[in-house]
Amino acid sequence: MADYAEAIRLDPKCAWTYSNRGDARRDMKDYDGAIADLSEAIRLDPQLAVAYFNRSNVRRDTNDNEGAITDLNEAIRLVPTFGIVYYSRGQVRLTKKDYEGAIRDYESSIRLDPQHANGYRELGWLLASCPDTKYRNREKSVDYLKKVVSILGEKNELLLAQLAFAYAQDRNLDEAIKWQTRAMELAPEKDKAEYRSGLEYYKQHKPY
Repeated sequence: MADYAEAIRLDPKCAWTYSNRGDARRDMKDYDGAIADLSEAIRLDPQLAVAYFNRSNVRRDTNDNEGAITDLNEAIRLVPTFGIVYYSRGQVRLTKKDYEGAIRDYESSIRLDPQHANGYRELGWLLASCPDTKYRNREKSVDYLKKVVSILGEKNELLLAQLAFAYAQDRNLDEAIKWQTRAMELAPEKDKAEYRSGLEYYKQHKPY
C-alpha cells in the first residue's frame, strides 16, 4: 500500500495504479476503499476494462449482483475476447438463478479460453445438476467434466466425485463407480464416509 501511495503521488493520473490498488484493497477486505480506487481508475480511463472487472469482483463480494453485472457487461463491451469476464458473469447469473444466461456465459468462457478448467467445471456441473431439469444435458456434462480432469489431473476428490455424479446421471454406473472409488481414495479420512455413501448408492445402480 505504501508503494501504491508513492506511485500515485508521482503520477496521480495513472489509472492502472488505482485499479491495482483497488484489487489489493479487495484482498484486504477494505471494500469501500477498493470501490473508491476502482471508480477513480474508471474516471481516469473509462476504457480500462480490467478496472470494471476488478470492481465487479468487489461488488460480488458485497452481494451487489446487479452492480457486478453492469460492470461485467461494460468490461465485455470494451474487450469482447476477455474470457474470464464471461466466466465471472456466469457465476453471478448462476447466483441469480439465470441458468440459461450462466450456461451461455460459461460456453463463451471456454470458447475464448479452451484451457479454462473452471469454466468447463462449472458448466459441466450445472448441466449435470441444474435445479431446473430442462437445462440438464447428461452427455455434455460428462464431456465437460472429463475435460477438467484432463487439464487438472486426477488430484481433487470433489472434482472426481462430480464426474462420477455426471456419469450416474447418464446411467453409466460402471464409470460412476470407478470415479467415485478414486474420489474416496483421495478424500481425507474425515470425509471418506460421505464419499463411501455415494459409492454404495452407485453400486445399487442408482443415480446419487
